[in-house]
Amino acid sequence: MKVIISLIIFAGICLLFFHLPWGYGAGYLGGISIGTYLIFALDKIKAIKQWRRIPEMTFYCLSALGGSLAILAGELTFGHKRSKSSFNRIFYTIFILQCLIIAGVLWLKYRGIIPLFTES
Repeated sequence: MKVIISLIIFAGICLLFFHLPWGYGAGYLGGISIGTYLIFALDKIKAIKQWRRIPEMTFYCLSALGGSLAILAGELTFGHKRSKSSFNRIFYTIFILQCLIIAGVLWLKYRGIIPLFTES
């Protein structure tokens, strides 16, 4: 059941990114999220088959580039890397920093300091 719910949430996030009128940035986030999710799934398959794995640094970079929600969805879907505290410590640090940056940008928008999402 958790797998189905997380897949629905992930699909909704991807569709939301592709259909928002915010242009290339939204398309980029959707693309990086889909790619990150697929790479996360591939790493889970490699772990099961005991093949050579994808380095964690790859996931940190993908997360920093915008794939954090996909990694969260992958952890829920596959149960992959949830018990690895060293990975989660760095990943959640990146995720929290991203949330703080987004909150800061939205606060600046609310205060009228920077314009966002202007129509051209």
